[in-house]
Parts: sequence; C-alpha cells; structure tokens
Amino acid sequence: PLGERSGFVVGARGLHGAAEELMGSGFPYGSGDVVARADLGLGENHSIEATGFLNQESVDLDFGAPTGPDFVRPTVVDFPSEASWGNSALSLGYVGQGDRTAVTLRGALTAYDAELPILSDLPLFASGTTERRRIVGHVQRRLDQGFVRVGASADRIDLAYSARRLASDTLPALPAVRSTGGGSVVALFADGGFQIRPTVRVGGGLRLARSLG
Repeated sequence: PLGERSGFVVGARGLHGAAEELMGSGFPYGSGDVVARADLGLGENHSIEATGFLNQESVDLDFGAPTGPDFVRPTVVDFPSEASWGNSALSLGYVGQGDRTAVTLRGALTAYDAELPILSDLPLFASGTTERRRIVGHVQRRLDQGFVRVGASADRIDLAYSARRLASDTLPALPAVRSTGGGSVVALFADGGFQIRPTVRVGGGLRLARSLG
C-alpha cells in the first residue's frame, strides 16, 4: 500500500534450469512472465489504475529422423533450434465518482508475437505479430430506481506475418515474404436498468458499430 487510497503489486514467475542440472536430462520448455498493478487515489472520488503484463515462452525443437526414405534433410547453417511466442499487455484507466454520476475512461494495448523454424526440404523461418489498441469511455447516471449509461469505444487491430527461406547446402537464402492487414471498429452504446418491482428488474441496451478498413 501507498497511503490510504493507493497501492501497487508486482508478481513474477519462471522456469529455470535447476531441474535439468539435478536430473541430468534436458527440459525443452521455457516460460516466464511478469504482472504489475498500481492504483492511485486522487482524493475520495477519483482514481487512476494501471496494469501491465509480459509473458514469453519457448520450446526446443527436436526434428528427429527424416520422415521418409526419399527425404534428404538439408544442412542449414545456424538453424534456429527453438520456437518462441509471447504476449504483452498494458492498460490505463480513470474512474471519477460524483453524487449520482460516474465517469470511466480506459485505454489498452496488447501484442502477441511468435517465431517458428521449419526444417524440411525447403527450410523456412516464419514469424507473426498481432497488435490491438482499444479506447473506451462511458458516463453512468444513477437514478432513483435504476441507472442509464452511454459511451463510445474505438478498437484497432494490426496483423503482420512473414516467412523467409534459409540458406542450406542445396538452396540459397531468399528475402522474407511479408503480409500485413488490419482494421478498426468505432462504436456508440447505451444501456440501462430499472427496478420496476421489488423482485423484477428490467434492462436493455443498444450498440451501433462501424467497421473501418
């Protein structure tokens, strides 16, 4: 804790090579991640919150023996021996409270990446990334017997993939072939709920969204 209304927490975990050293056998999988959260109180009715996450994993690849009698495995110099992938995320938010009105604003970034070597008669190295960004905000009004909320959001996602041929004893290396794509969605929304009887609550909402290339 940092005072009466603020605090933070950090956690981490990972796999290490201690078991491999003790047991004398290889362990092909590796993993590690870190997560952090912080909350900052700005007086009694306002606060800022932030969360971050980072993860990375990998696995050693054992390509084993050739898959068929006619397959001749090429010799590749400095061929990658592992596949790897990871995620990361960061979000930041604000919440403000009034007597009957609350305002919430949030933004977030996320990313995923992966790399995979492919050993075949055509040795390749493939990689891909996905990135997403999101902003959302809404205002909520508390009524005597319910609430009404209105807001807006915007999302953006971008994708990128690439593959390149690695140099071997039979084929030269080639430049990477890349492909990208993406799109955005913007939206307006409204919802609410009302207590019409002590045991009956009615709620509903509406969302209008538009996709952009």
